[in-house]
Amino acid sequence: MKKLLLMVIIFTTTTFANNIFLVKHDYNKTLTKAKKLNKPIFLMYSTTTCPECNYMKQVVFTQKRVKTFLKQNFVTAMLDIKRDKLPKELKYIGIPTFFIISKDGRELGKLIGGMSADKFLNAFKKDK
Repeated sequence: MKKLLLMVIIFTTTTFANNIFLVKHDYNKTLTKAKKLNKPIFLMYSTTTCPECNYMKQVVFTQKRVKTFLKQNFVTAMLDIKRDKLPKELKYIGIPTFFIISKDGRELGKLIGGMSADKFLNAFKKDK
């Protein structure tokens, strides 16, 4: 019974966290959506077996202030490096990698690795 409850909790948390990602598994759809909404893209490269990726999805991206920031400022998307076709121009050395991309597909910035919500949000401040 405890194992079942734990599985339900993990599934529910992951499901809610994944809801911040407007588009999954399709970079071209992400570009189309960004142009339509006139917003830049926040793109996460991850896999389901990556502990730091799962930390970001289950802990950081479930925080209201992080969800609000991402939803207000970006078209959010996630690509699985083992499953999805990755854009050749977006290079990475490890996961999670977070790209900031203009609505026309130019890389504007990149964050690498898991981090706290504060560190994540502070990375977007212009006056660091």
